[in-house]
Amino acid sequence: KEFHDAWHTFGYRYCTCAEHAAEYASLYEQHGNNPSQIGVYLQERELFGFFFNGLSVTDSLSYSCYILGKLIGKPDFTESRENITTKTAVAAYSAGFPDEEISEHFRLLVKDSTYWKIKNIRNFLSHRYSPGRLISVNIGQPVQEHKVSWPEFKIEINKDTLISFREWLSNTINNFVVEIYSFSDKHLADYLHNKE
Repeated sequence: KEFHDAWHTFGYRYCTCAEHAAEYASLYEQHGNNPSQIGVYLQERELFGFFFNGLSVTDSLSYSCYILGKLIGKPDFTESRENITTKTAVAAYSAGFPDEEISEHFRLLVKDSTYWKIKNIRNFLSHRYSPGRLISVNIGQPVQEHKVSWPEFKIEINKDTLISFREWLSNTINNFVVEIYSFSDKHLADYLHNKE
């Protein structure tokens, strides 16, 4: 049941990310790059939703993988439910299954700059209103062509802001799912055989 719930959670969170990304792009088209206060609020609401759920995608994926390792019965998977994080999943898989591809995926995940950018933005937005927008103006240029950014994170704010993050999440999920199925085929058969 725990694996089932966590497995479904990361899919739900990814779908929620996609919805936030689509709504953000629509609001950007509607309000532009220098919106009124209500426009800023609406855009930032969708940005917050995207990054909050984006980190939840990797967290719930890590949780479901941890439960899978625990199911198989490796002694390295000893954390209680509330202490399972991406970090503990990386440590458990590196210790319990050091040569498996899934373990390498975990090690690469926590070294990935996009993962850390999503995590840092999510943490920032969870505790503060907004990192603030920097508007770069060229004299004579129309307002809609001004560049707007979150300088704190070196991110340009435009209709495509979330595309690369969403692509990264898609690729990360796809790679993990392939490895999870391969890993499960290899190890769950032994686990089920030993339970008989």
